[in-house]
Amino acid sequence: MRLFALLLIVCSFAINASGVSPYLPLKSAPEFEHLIEVLLSKAPNADLLTKPYKAVDINRLNDAIKETDPLLHKKIKRYLIRYKQNKGITRAKAKLSYSDQEHNLPSERGQNISDTIQLEVDGFWLAHENLLFSGAFIATEEDFIPLNTLVSFGNEYAQVDVGYKEHWYSPAYDSAMLISTHAKTYPSISISNYEPFTRFRFRYDFFLMYMDEQEAIKLGDTSEPGRPYLAGTHFSLAPWENITFGFNRLFQFGGGARTVTFSDFLKAFFDPVGKDNKGSSDDFDDPNFEFGDQLASLTVKYNFNLFSQQGSFYGEYAGEDTAGHKNYKLGNTSFTFGLFLPGITQNSSLRLEHSVWQNAWYENGIYSDGNRNDGHVIGHWGGDERIDGSDAGAKSYHINWIYNLASTDVIDTKLRFIDNKDRDYDGYTLGYELDVRYSTFFDNAFWGAEFKAGRDVYDEDYYRISVSYSY
Repeated sequence: MRLFALLLIVCSFAINASGVSPYLPLKSAPEFEHLIEVLLSKAPNADLLTKPYKAVDINRLNDAIKETDPLLHKKIKRYLIRYKQNKGITRAKAKLSYSDQEHNLPSERGQNISDTIQLEVDGFWLAHENLLFSGAFIATEEDFIPLNTLVSFGNEYAQVDVGYKEHWYSPAYDSAMLISTHAKTYPSISISNYEPFTRFRFRYDFFLMYMDEQEAIKLGDTSEPGRPYLAGTHFSLAPWENITFGFNRLFQFGGGARTVTFSDFLKAFFDPVGKDNKGSSDDFDDPNFEFGDQLASLTVKYNFNLFSQQGSFYGEYAGEDTAGHKNYKLGNTSFTFGLFLPGITQNSSLRLEHSVWQNAWYENGIYSDGNRNDGHVIGHWGGDERIDGSDAGAKSYHINWIYNLASTDVIDTKLRFIDNKDRDYDGYTLGYELDVRYSTFFDNAFWGAEFKAGRDVYDEDYYRISVSYSY
């Protein structure tokens, strides 16, 4: 497809300057990822609104707090040493679990609590400062999941990644409305920068992905199976040191008998209504008139220091398609608000997140599976907590309290709620989940034990007990 070729042409200059960077773990190394979130709430110019984070970005921000928070700096630096070599295994994990039934794990690539054995390995080889090979996977007795398994080339202004790169377009930690790690990722090509442009610190990220096969993709009055494309765009600006704004788009298109040209993509990008919402005019006789399905979001993150309390406030306003046949109106809206206090007491941190979305999210009249990969929605985990084919709106809540027992021991407690609203189905109950994980750091590795229990929206109880070792 010509869009692939265009991305490669745009990137052809990126074979000099400062080289490429490996990516840090995403939703797989909770102890380290928490330290990164603390860093991003304290460091100046922490203008990162997408994940996974590049190692070079986190290293730069960590250097900025060397004097103000030497203990946090030391902990992060100790982990980042793994990424300052030319090659090596950066992470390995073994997990053994027991559960009483099946239940989806939020934001964990379609995994289920019924998985008994879980093995994870990450590594990379920097063949040249402008050429990087990365490999990462999760293996269970039921599945093999590649994640951030890539060939990367370019420089700090245009790093191209080809392979299984994951995408998370939100400052939120527990969920993202457009795209997250709730479903498996599929092969893609992407381009992004880690050296911001101009004093407004402009950042961008583009990707084009092949999705999983769908049973029926509609074209006019007929349908057939096929694999649609998923394209994503992200732009962000940080006009002031402690506040960053982001704008994100997702486009699901093509597949089956549907044909899409590059001019169609540009039309949909700059004039969504002009290639969408078929049926709002009698003149739309072309079965290919609708480009596909579109989602968009505005995000913001503000780092504050009030009354000696540092923290972050962030939000996401998202919409699925347009409303009123107007480009400036988002349809089927969603809101997410979050507050992170990394030092609410001397030894603990607190995070609160709340999301609410209207109906029709992740469902689409053209694509039988909607916005899904391998049976799971690509965005907020709450989209899976409803009956098949339902487009129920919902509210979710997330509370995360982390307590440091000692310099090496941590208790991480999460509490989630999901409340579905559906006019046609009143059988849902309030879903909730409690997750408590104890970790202790010993000999450059973490030993952990975890207990998870809850009740789903169908009024079914579940639990899981796990033990793990991670390097």
